[in-house]
Amino acid sequence: GILERAFSNIETNRRVQETEEKLLESEKHFRSVVENAEAGYFFIDKEGIIRDVNDSWVKMYKYPSAEEVVGHHFTEIQKVDDIERAKEFVAGIMQGESKFSSGEFSRKCKDGSEGFHTFSANPVIRSGDICGVEGFIIDITERRQADEELQRSKDLLRKVLDTVPNYICAKNLDGRFLLVNKELAEFYGMT
Repeated sequence: GILERAFSNIETNRRVQETEEKLLESEKHFRSVVENAEAGYFFIDKEGIIRDVNDSWVKMYKYPSAEEVVGHHFTEIQKVDDIERAKEFVAGIMQGESKFSSGEFSRKCKDGSEGFHTFSANPVIRSGDICGVEGFIIDITERRQADEELQRSKDLLRKVLDTVPNYICAKNLDGRFLLVNKELAEFYGMT
């Protein structure tokens, strides 16, 4: 009996050690993936304190290092007009509400500039309790700027077309109007 228990304890200890080694290896792999991702990674604890960010996050927010932001409340990196919405999203994510798990936000960068990003986040559960929120952000600043420029161009084109005293229209292959100016719309008695 004593010898069997000793061998059983040795086997149990070996399994525990193997499990711990696998967990450590898994943690190293996860950390490597996060650090090498182009997307910015963040972890915010349940009090709203930033506990971890990767290098991509640091670059997007234009901080010199992660140490300068870790330990600060997440609202400190929000634009003033986005703070309440950001609080709502973090609270919603921690409650597991899927409508808050992704979206777009503007961001206040360290140098005072502004950027835009999409994010995807989930609650972090450890030992059965929610301990925070983690997720990734992807920079969409250039896309947002291009969208805004496209809208300005469309608005300018509309103004120009509506000031021309001639009838102007564009139709698709089915003969449906794609675009008409104000002069032609008024001729047909429409807006």
